[in-house]
Amino acid sequence: MRRDALLAVGGFDQRLTVAEDREILVRLATLGPFCRSRRRTIVCHETSESLRHRGRQRGDYLRAAELMAENITVTAGFARGPVIP
Repeated sequence: MRRDALLAVGGFDQRLTVAEDREILVRLATLGPFCRSRRRTIVCHETSESLRHRGRQRGDYLRAAELMAENITVTAGFARGPVIP
């Protein structure tokens, strides 16, 4: 990703403990045309001790969804204030 685009959306939200990659991509997509490769570049395997599994157990994904909605609203210009407090 381009540095200027990353800075334009406020960078990564360090409050997120899960889904930070998806969240930044959604905010970047609000800037304009966006390209996604159909080629799989990574294969994920989840175990009972994985970060994803632990995040689901702790409810981190619900909090991440709330923060994503807040960030996207600000980035898209529907609200005023900093993108990432």
